[in-house]
Amino acid sequence: MQNSNGQFVWKKHLCVCPLYTYSSMSLSTGLKTPQGKQRSSLNAVKHGILSSKWLSQDELDAFNHLVQDLESEYQPDTTTQRIMVERIAMAMTKLRRLYALENALHLKAQHEAAVAADSPRAKFVLNISPDLAKASAMPSLKQLDLMARYQTSLDRQISKTIGALIHIKNSASMAHLPSAKLLGDA
Repeated sequence: MQNSNGQFVWKKHLCVCPLYTYSSMSLSTGLKTPQGKQRSSLNAVKHGILSSKWLSQDELDAFNHLVQDLESEYQPDTTTQRIMVERIAMAMTKLRRLYALENALHLKAQHEAAVAADSPRAKFVLNISPDLAKASAMPSLKQLDLMARYQTSLDRQISKTIGALIHIKNSASMAHLPSAKLLGDA
């Protein structure tokens, strides 16, 4: 950038280079006071999956119960393994919510179909009972397709995380075993 004298001036706030970013991060010394540390420790509860805005109390209880069940099943030894257990529980909680949402969409479509079929015009024109209309009602295919994609993505995430967790657990347990000698080794 040039100033009024035609000289080039470096403006740090306009710099996007990583060196400036890293140097400014090294100046940060983190939280100092106990109050600041306490406030910061609640960030995950305020903004993440554990925030009260994201989960109802029933979902939070189910999530905590699932984490306990997964911890007793996989017995995580490291922080990474505990993160993987929580990731499985988060994905499963989202998947359960999707199932409930899909069910609600079906119920809504059935209700709307029954109400529409119960109207005098529908009885005369369609000659269909509200029960038959309700039984044949479906949410929009666009909604169902979107739900199926989300479900598939979460299923894949759960499967991959479980596989990775089992692999890490097996690798850790194999590291403690003595190595076997091959036939040609002396």
